[in-house]
Amino acid sequence: HNEDYLLQVPDLGLYMVCDGMGGHAGGEIASETAARTVRQHLEQNRRTIDGYDETGPSRDNLLRLVDEAVQLASQAVFSIATSERGKAGMGTTLTMVRVVKNIGVMGHVGDTRLYMHRGGRLHQLSEDHTYVNEMGRRGMASFEDLKNGPYANVITRAVGIQETVRVD
Repeated sequence: HNEDYLLQVPDLGLYMVCDGMGGHAGGEIASETAARTVRQHLEQNRRTIDGYDETGPSRDNLLRLVDEAVQLASQAVFSIATSERGKAGMGTTLTMVRVVKNIGVMGHVGDTRLYMHRGGRLHQLSEDHTYVNEMGRRGMASFEDLKNGPYANVITRAVGIQETVRVD
């Protein structure tokens, strides 16, 4: 069953994929809730986005805005998960890019990857928030052993599992 939610809003420069988890109803609700919450927050703050002027403070405002949007999404999903019967433990990955003039601002939580194609090459911009990736980076075991182990599909960071989440 597909619990993904794809959102493309070209006039807002917003492109996002959320991959829900937590069962049929929970995953679908989590991914759609997160995407719609992010979109709403960015639309409500369009003046900040449209006012981007390529300075450091302006760039920082865009980064803050993306982080705020994902935090609001996490709060919204968490609220549903903790208040509605059968929704406990639901959450979603969220990977988005907000394109403004000459830059893209990424918001990323989970294991849905974001790539950039430039100069005929593909560059991975996001880092997987998974048990396999974190243990492999720490040298705890080889990536091959971890990928075939019992924790191969464990995500270590997701939107809505807790009220707040660390956003890349």
